[in-house]
Amino acid sequence: IDVFSRVHPAISPMKTLRKKLSALALAVLCVHSALIAQTTIPAATDATTAVAAKTPENKLLAATSLALKWNEKSRTLKVPFKNTAAAVMVIQGVQTSGGLFVVNFPKSLAAGRTDEIEVLVDTPTGTSAVADYLRLRTNLGDQVIPLNHDREQVFTLDKNNLQWVQDELVLAKSVSFTLAANTAVPKSVKVLSGGGHQAQLESLGGGRYRVAITPASTAKTSQFPVVIEMEPALPGVAPVIHCAVLAKP
Repeated sequence: IDVFSRVHPAISPMKTLRKKLSALALAVLCVHSALIAQTTIPAATDATTAVAAKTPENKLLAATSLALKWNEKSRTLKVPFKNTAAAVMVIQGVQTSGGLFVVNFPKSLAAGRTDEIEVLVDTPTGTSAVADYLRLRTNLGDQVIPLNHDREQVFTLDKNNLQWVQDELVLAKSVSFTLAANTAVPKSVKVLSGGGHQAQLESLGGGRYRVAITPASTAKTSQFPVVIEMEPALPGVAPVIHCAVLAKP
């Protein structure tokens, strides 16, 4: 029972009109929403599908071996690559990893044809990367060319880490390494962090050497790298022994 309309009968028609207007507004809103859904959602879906269809996949091309000499720090060379697609490849740019610099590259390559990218390879001392990469941004998708260093190996370290446990007896532990004849010789070993840790270099003859390392203390956990300094320095080699006093298990 509408008590309000009984007390004020003159207002009842106005209330009915308001209800009709509210219902009409709700109907208009529903129709408007349906029209928006019909016009915008398919367009967005079509655009997404089109972008996905035009987005090419990455492709891994044949690797190239650099065959670097043991003392070779840098070299300019030409890296061959082939367009195996049935369409012309348009090269928009070439991205490289850390040790590469692009000197020149072709702007396009016909289907089935082979061309070259000229690069400068730079391998500073203290790094041990074994490969680099060229990434070609093209109309056929990203084309990735691996470049394996394949460097002549003249330095061999039997292990590159030593560990002690907290409160362990402080004793020296050692690492051995070998250098090929007529290449480099070790001139010193250096502890890079302070704290009183010690490292000693000893020749074993025949190109073999030993590094004995003693931590200053095992009372608390610590980490300290030890570097073997060579003469001449070896590009592409990181002669570092990682030492650590670990917490008790």
